[in-house]
Amino acid sequence: MDLSLHLEGGTPDTSAIFAYTMEDADRVLSGTKTDCSFLNSPNIKLLQRNCESTKKRLISLKLRAIILREYYTAKRIPRGLRPHVQPTLMMHDVECCTEFINITNK
Repeated sequence: MDLSLHLEGGTPDTSAIFAYTMEDADRVLSGTKTDCSFLNSPNIKLLQRNCESTKKRLISLKLRAIILREYYTAKRIPRGLRPHVQPTLMMHDVECCTEFINITNK
């Protein structure tokens, strides 16, 4: 079996590899119907998982929006967004510290 390349085309010599001609191969391939639509159909479990994760994310975002709306109507700043800064001058004066915190939380 000679697998050398043809000098003019640069392709392997298929006459030594295959026992049929190109006409035979074309005839066989033209008789078969290539329906590959089943390869493109999405996986149902994957679609369900994506749908569930999207629903969970939507519910989470709606809940966050409701919570932030409640904070806004109560004129409060959410705990995670409040600055934890204390005054350096007069830190032992309770009234000054309270006023400072009220100013920074606005």
